[in-house]
Amino acid sequence: MTSDAIADSTEIKMKIFQGGKKTFAGATTLAERKRTAGRLVSYLSRHCSFPQGCVLTTEAGIVPEDTFTLQHGNEIRISISGIGTLVNTVG
Repeated sequence: MTSDAIADSTEIKMKIFQGGKKTFAGATTLAERKRTAGRLVSYLSRHCSFPQGCVLTTEAGIVPEDTFTLQHGNEIRISISGIGTLVNTVG
């Protein structure tokens, strides 16, 4: 980790749209993760080295209810405070 690590209070939001209508919305913070970033990095670097650096990604921890199913054309927006929004469409 660097001194530029994102604060645990950072909010992550996910919204799913079908035909422009919001069908799901959820949010969490990094503080709600099961493992800290430092612990994840420790696991990652236990048996591997990354002289050129690496990117460690994890799940967002936002899960729709069991009855929810993604459909063709759904637009998924994941926003992280201070970083931006990633938008993907289900093909």
